[in-house]
Order: sequence, then structure tokens, then C-alpha cells
Amino acid sequence: MLAALGLGPAEEEIYRLLVARGRAAVHELAADGDRPESEVRDVLTGLAGRGLVVRQASEGTVTRFFAAPPAVAPAGYCGGAEPS
Repeated sequence: MLAALGLGPAEEEIYRLLVARGRAAVHELAADGDRPESEVRDVLTGLAGRGLVVRQASEGTVTRFFAAPPAVAPAGYCGGAEPS
């Protein structure tokens, strides 16, 4: 399903881990997915650029992320060009 958004395997895995946690820091997702923190940070930055992830204000020195709420498409919109 997420491949339809153009997500690769690492992006999909990290996104799903984030959804399962609700909100998480880079180090938590890195541990959950057994991936380097640098990779997780890069993936989260990319997902944030696509509007799929939101960076939450830092709590001390730890920045947390959460999945962005889905956007609501106008009635009759099926992707591609905007409805007229």
C-alpha cells in the first residue's frame, strides 16, 4: 500500500514502526528496526519532506517524530490532476 506513495522498503518499514509507536525518537526507531541512527534520521527527513511525518518540538535534547494525519481529498478526487 505505501509503495503506491513511492516509498522504498526502508521508508515503509520506518514509517510503520513510527505508526506502531505513535511517536518516537530516532534512536528508538533505529533500535526497533535494527538500523543505524543516521539512516533512520535520513529516512525521517525524507518522509517529513513528503508530508508523511511531523517533527515534534524537542523534549530536552530529544526530537520526536509522529506520523502526519492523512490529508482529506476533495470529494471525487482519485489522485492525479485536481478535480475541476
